[in-house]
Amino acid sequence: MTFKYQVSSLNIVSDIEIPTLRSKEFIKADIEVRISSKVQTPNRVIEYLPDGKILYKDICENAFLISGSKIFVTIKGKNIDQASISLVGIPLGYVLQNNNFQVLHGSSVASADSAVCFIGKSGAGKSSLAMALVDSGLKLVTEDLCVIKNSNIYNFSDCLKINMESLPVDITYLSRILIKKDSRDRVFYKLGSKHISSIKSSLKAIYFLEEAEHGVIRKLGAAESFKYLLTYAYRNNDVDIDSFKKITKISKDVECFSLSRDLTKPLKENAELVINHLDINFPSIFFPKTDSI
Repeated sequence: MTFKYQVSSLNIVSDIEIPTLRSKEFIKADIEVRISSKVQTPNRVIEYLPDGKILYKDICENAFLISGSKIFVTIKGKNIDQASISLVGIPLGYVLQNNNFQVLHGSSVASADSAVCFIGKSGAGKSSLAMALVDSGLKLVTEDLCVIKNSNIYNFSDCLKINMESLPVDITYLSRILIKKDSRDRVFYKLGSKHISSIKSSLKAIYFLEEAEHGVIRKLGAAESFKYLLTYAYRNNDVDIDSFKKITKISKDVECFSLSRDLTKPLKENAELVINHLDINFPSIFFPKTDSI
């Protein structure tokens, strides 16, 4: 049995069910996910091969080979559920990168057709900030993979990955997907349609998350934006000229900011810092005012 999904306008046919993706019927596939018994387990988490292919192993030792528009997976024992979750991360990110998108590690929310991204290292609070803004009325664009082309960002999933106790009561969800061996006890929550953005949104701003004693948001110039983007961008190697060009375009077209905040402070306080900044710098876009009667 095969499963069919659509990600960022590309059709995926998969031997593995991937419940975090959105199902779609089609005739011709752009991306293939195939179970194989022959994928070599890399010595490191990610290994770049001389021929341009990429090896990856997840926390359960499932092995993935990314080759152009194909992903081959060797399942370790009975860990197919973890392989399904791992696919919507590094393997899919590199395949999308191979298909003319620029992929960043982050989360994104939108209002109408305008979006903002939160980019940073694992544990920086990207999903938590996205969740807080969804709770404030914005809609989820994407979790983990920010998929960008021509300054547009694409939604492809209805799921948000957060700690089990962190989901606000006002955010409705349809189901939960447990994650094995997650160090932060996170769960995928499949959100209701009222919390999910349209397929494509115009990317207006990117916030790079940093930890500090005080909450400060600082605007970045194009050169500094490029450096930040390069740190968190998917690239096929250290001299990926095509990726450099895409990152350069993003750094020129999208306003970028450094967001320093105190992680010991309540999430609501850090979220209000972002909300106020959006309200000042993007009036009538993310939190439009309505005339009272």
